[in-house]
Amino acid sequence: KPNIPTYESIDYYHDRDLIALALWVMSDGLLRTDEEIAEQMFKELPFKRRGERIRQRLHQAVKAAKSQLDG
Repeated sequence: KPNIPTYESIDYYHDRDLIALALWVMSDGLLRTDEEIAEQMFKELPFKRRGERIRQRLHQAVKAAKSQLDG
């Protein structure tokens, strides 16, 4: 698991940290939808509720992580 700092707002998380988290979630090789990856990422973060900003940032990170894997 990547060492990601804990912040009170998704706005403080750097894209590279969220991408690292997405890559970590995907590293087990299980076939998941983007929503399932984002859900697992959310569980690793300190938030209690998932608002639209959090949802958008997590999905952006999933897309970026998949792009990195595709080369």
